[in-house]
Amino acid sequence: MLTLQEWAWLAAIVAPSGIVYALVRPALLRLWRWATAPIVDHFRGVHRMVATVDRMEGEVTQIKRRVEAELGPNGGGSMKDQVTVIAARQAAIFDSMARPAFQADATGRFVSVNRAFEMLTGYPARDLLGMGWVNLIHQDHVEAFMVAWNHTIRDGRMLRRECVLVKASGDELSVCVDAVPVKAGARVLEWQGTFETPEAA
Repeated sequence: MLTLQEWAWLAAIVAPSGIVYALVRPALLRLWRWATAPIVDHFRGVHRMVATVDRMEGEVTQIKRRVEAELGPNGGGSMKDQVTVIAARQAAIFDSMARPAFQADATGRFVSVNRAFEMLTGYPARDLLGMGWVNLIHQDHVEAFMVAWNHTIRDGRMLRRECVLVKASGDELSVCVDAVPVKAGARVLEWQGTFETPEAA
């Protein structure tokens, strides 16, 4: 057990340390705050960034769900349903046209013909799609017609040209071919055209 004199010595040693600490404590705290402020600010910035990213992810998820709802069928109200209805309506109108008509892609390959076109030529649609329609043109006319057709495809301009077809029955028929480009800006998306007979003119 410490004697009274030993307690006195201990107090003489510890007391000044406590006084010194009390004096320098505010300065130490300011030094600590100054040294750690960039780190604290950094983590606060990271926390705000994470919160912003989480909020943006939530907004993106909501937008994605809305887009998916619009691009998927939902009984008639979505964008996809409306586009499907419009496409079906246009196909029905095209197929019911009295004048022989065709649709071709940007390269001039037929993608569809209507019933009037099949009735005019005597060939089913499957024989006319792609470049099958070229076989309709009389051999004396096919070279000149294809030169004009290829120029039309290249230039993206309307075509109006007469030629002679050979029907499935072997009968020859003079027609006037009209083709009009469907464009998005300067780019041709497809071609819409008709075959007009002298009787229809």
